[in-house]
This record gives sequence, structure tokens and C-alpha cells, in this order.
Amino acid sequence: MSLQIIKSENEVILKGNLTASNVFQIKRYCMALLEQNNALKINLSGLYQLDVSAAIMLRDLKVAASSDDKFLIVTNGQNEKIAGAFSRLDYQVLQVIA
Repeated sequence: MSLQIIKSENEVILKGNLTASNVFQIKRYCMALLEQNNALKINLSGLYQLDVSAAIMLRDLKVAASSDDKFLIVTNGQNEKIAGAFSRLDYQVLQVIA
């Protein structure tokens, strides 16, 4: 399954698979949104798959946003399908919000 991006006010909802094949495009897209806004929420509740490269990209994106005095929140809506990729990182990236 491919990746679908749904953009609303200050939120990006991702549906499908977020993997090594598309992490760079998503990072560029979110960085562009953060250049225009002070805050961004990335909602992962619609993902079927998220690999470690995507978890690392989200961690790096969160660090970059923070260093630019921007606010980035990453939520999963308690999506258990993707929790494993985050468990391999020692940096707290994901905020579990229903």
C-alpha cells in the first residue's frame, strides 16, 4: 500500500505505509510546513506499517523543529501496528494520544 497524506489546519494525517522508500519525501514536506507554521501535528493513526527508518526520521524532524523553536507533536492514536519501530529508539518521539 502506498502512503496517503491528508493535510488539515496544522495537522498532517498519514495513511498507508511509512517506510524507507518514502521517508525523505515526507521529511521535506513536513519541514516545508514547519517553515510556514510554528506548530505541526503528525497523526500516524492511519498507518499500516512504519519501519525504523521512518521512526528515526520522525525523531530527527522533532529535533530539527525544536532547534528552530518550532513545536512538533507526533501521535499514533494508539495504533499498535507501528509501536514496534519506536521501541527501538531511546529517544521519546511518539506521544500516545487516543
